[in-house]
Amino acid sequence: ISITKESVTIDPDKSEAFNFIISVPADAEAGGHYAGILFSTDPAAIGGTGAALESKVGSLVLVRIAGDIKESASIKSFKSDKDSYDNANKINFDVNIENTGNVHVQPKGVVTVKNIFGGKVASVDVNSLSANVLPGSTRVFNSTWTDPGFKLGFYTATVTLNYGNPSQAISAQTSFWIIPWMTLLLILIAIIITLVVLYFAIKKYNSWIVARATKKSPDSQ
Repeated sequence: ISITKESVTIDPDKSEAFNFIISVPADAEAGGHYAGILFSTDPAAIGGTGAALESKVGSLVLVRIAGDIKESASIKSFKSDKDSYDNANKINFDVNIENTGNVHVQPKGVVTVKNIFGGKVASVDVNSLSANVLPGSTRVFNSTWTDPGFKLGFYTATVTLNYGNPSQAISAQTSFWIIPWMTLLLILIAIIITLVVLYFAIKKYNSWIVARATKKSPDSQ
């Protein structure tokens, strides 16, 4: 990789374009090749201390060399961050993708959440930023389901991803519970209080009926 400029002075709030040329060797192996182009500032001494600060910024270059291309990826793991939740305000999913090919892949897809009856309740995008997974490496993609509504029961999440050209699909599944303990406890307390009130109300009513019947009977006269 050769850069057309070795250095440049950039004024505040200005920008400068750097062109670069990639020379591919004739015997370059087919597949993905990767490099980083780094730019650094000319460090200036701080006061008379002799210390200097240098900042760097870089850009990743992804090159695909034609030939025997192998696009292959798999899902090493797919899971939610917990087995059970109090609500669906924030449920995080992690899908770990392994690239077993020789060129970078860009998996994209969705996490579909269904309830115990098989009804779809949510769909969450995966890799909306179009990140790549390099050959021989793994990468974890995070997605979050947020639903402020009331949710209760057993849920199943299925991640389906597509990558490559022609497109290939991979999928995996996980499950979790949503049990709003506090809400259920409050409902239970309300039911118990209602039953107690009804019990005493019925008991008082029965006592009143018995007393009225006794008062009207001949024996009581």
